[in-house]
Amino acid sequence: MITLAAIFRTEVSEDSILGCWSVLKQQLTINEMEQAVSLSGAKLTFMPKPAELIELVRPSKAILAWMTFAKHARRSLRHSLDFADPITNAVARSKGGLRQAYLMDEAEFWSFYRRDFLAAYAAIESQSDHSTIDSRPLFITGNHEGETTKPVLRIECSYLQPSAVRLSNDQRRIGGGND
Repeated sequence: MITLAAIFRTEVSEDSILGCWSVLKQQLTINEMEQAVSLSGAKLTFMPKPAELIELVRPSKAILAWMTFAKHARRSLRHSLDFADPITNAVARSKGGLRQAYLMDEAEFWSFYRRDFLAAYAAIESQSDHSTIDSRPLFITGNHEGETTKPVLRIECSYLQPSAVRLSNDQRRIGGGND
């Protein structure tokens, strides 16, 4: 913590250092702490809280989903996208779909949209039943493919466990049943 205080030119009390240390020593190894300190100097603007240090070396599934989504959603929209993670599809759809994310200005996308995406992902992930989420592919021309679009592009999500259940097309419909 003393190193971080020096990096961020912040005064930190001894009580604050001890409090942070008691949280971090339960969550991270010494190597992970060193990595978190190094990454925080390169990636953060302000003195990090213990939770931010933990997130730097052990990102949540929501953060990993956001990184995957953001990488693909800001590209030219010639393909509709189908993320292997059904929650990513559902969250993006609930936030207005691909076109909304693509047309949004950079500052709004990386701040407000990101914040809302992460909150929605965490909320859906915490639900015990995911069968009712709308996890269909994200079409760029509404609810179907247009003449100018290419076939749906499947986006693999490396953060998913190999044993993760992939939903069939019938299960991907709203409510999970046949129409």
